[in-house]
Amino acid sequence: YVCFICHEITKGTVLAPFEYIRRIYNIIFYILPGNIVIYSIYEPNYNKNMTQPDVYCNTTLYLFAFCFTVVTYILLALLFLAFCVLLLSYCCRKQREADDDNTRSLLRG
Repeated sequence: YVCFICHEITKGTVLAPFEYIRRIYNIIFYILPGNIVIYSIYEPNYNKNMTQPDVYCNTTLYLFAFCFTVVTYILLALLFLAFCVLLLSYCCRKQREADDDNTRSLLRG
């Protein structure tokens, strides 16, 4: 599969400690500054004029980046919430099974 953070093709290999450091570096120095740029200039100037060409922002590109980032964070939050619900249900089920086993042993004895 392709790792989109490090742009490599990996095949289930165990990563060396340097690879983890490099991935953390990529997150800190590429993804976080990108988010800062996208959110800090929310509703930028979409009007292109010749007197100040540096403050122009392409409408399609900016809105794509903004919406893609928002949707990604919403999906990550939902994934985290689903993981928490599954973990909680697993723990409750294990506790219920342990309680049922205790009840059965008391009824037998």
